Amino acid sequence: MLVKQLNSFMVAGPNQITAIVAEDTFRFRPKDFRVVMDLEEQLRKAHISVVRYHDGTQITPIGSNRGLIVITGHSDQQLAGFVHALGASGAFRDNYVLFNSCETELTRQLVTEINTRYGAIATMAHQGTVRVDSVDSFISDFAERVSATERVIFRDMVLKSLHNSGLNGIWTICESTPQNGINGVTNG
Repeated sequence: MLVKQLNSFMVAGPNQITAIVAEDTFRFRPKDFRVVMDLEEQLRKAHISVVRYHDGTQITPIGSNRGLIVITGHSDQQLAGFVHALGASGAFRDNYVLFNSCETELTRQLVTEINTRYGAIATMAHQGTVRVDSVDSFISDFAERVSATERVIFRDMVLKSLHNSGLNGIWTICESTPQNGINGVTNG
């Protein structure tokens, strides 16, 4: 059922997309922080809602059945804490998550937690580690597509933006069921 939901989720413009930017994670890398600030501006110009996340703050409820872009530059030690904080806020629940962790690969364990423990419908993580300028290219292309379209299948739009940026991503769909534990399907 979740695969069917991902394959049929239509986006009718930027009002169905929210971006969460973990601003604090880039502050010690001035060059990367400038790229992320420029990216935030591009997202806002495309009429995509941008939420800045700071350690220890509560995120305002985002809603469900949305495309959720997460952009972070966390180190390995901080990434799990960031995922847990967003998950506890309800940000992932019933949403389609595009997780962009610059310079740090999101582990399969964290992707599984985003979907099972925190209720995301599906999570796309980049294959391997990505640089901030690659995420910039991907998100810029995606923002342009989402603001220029009337209705399009979200997964297809993500795939086109990934390929235009020379990136690969893996969609993971899984749910926790009381009888079986965790069931998973990965769609790349």
